[in-house]
Amino acid sequence: GGVSANRGLRDALRKTVTVPILMPAMQYCTDNAAMIAGLACIQARAGRFAALDLDAITHSAIARAAESCKSSNEG
Repeated sequence: GGVSANRGLRDALRKTVTVPILMPAMQYCTDNAAMIAGLACIQARAGRFAALDLDAITHSAIARAAESCKSSNEG
């Protein structure tokens, strides 16, 4: 699971990267789905639910930087 388990990506990195890279063994590459589901279970048991009209908006610096680049390239 997850990006680190992507065999195509792992193979491409091995073929193209000229510096030593360390990748976790596949058994340690997990998807975040179980962790997200676990938190959802805790929240539901506590009676905390999001409104059905929830709009998921990212607040990450990467997303803001991407939007900034996109805006500057359009103008």
